[in-house]
Amino acid sequence: MPAWKVIIELLRSLAVASMIAFVFNKLGVTNLGSSLLYGVAFWLAFPVVILAGSVVHEKVPVKLAYIHAGDWLIKLLFITTIITLWN
Repeated sequence: MPAWKVIIELLRSLAVASMIAFVFNKLGVTNLGSSLLYGVAFWLAFPVVILAGSVVHEKVPVKLAYIHAGDWLIKLLFITTIITLWN
């Protein structure tokens, strides 16, 4: 993978992590159970909704959408765990 793609992916993940940290700070999320529930809620509200739209409107294959949805679930749970343990 070209270096620029790795950098872009890191920046995208940093943007998501920064926003989740901001939201957690405002909501006072401090325990791991709550943060994981929020991670699942964020996953359902954003990537799943966007990916469902791509399947319906852009004819993205369902299997590919499942792969991306799983990737996003892992990322969001990982990010929410790190943020919670960091604080």
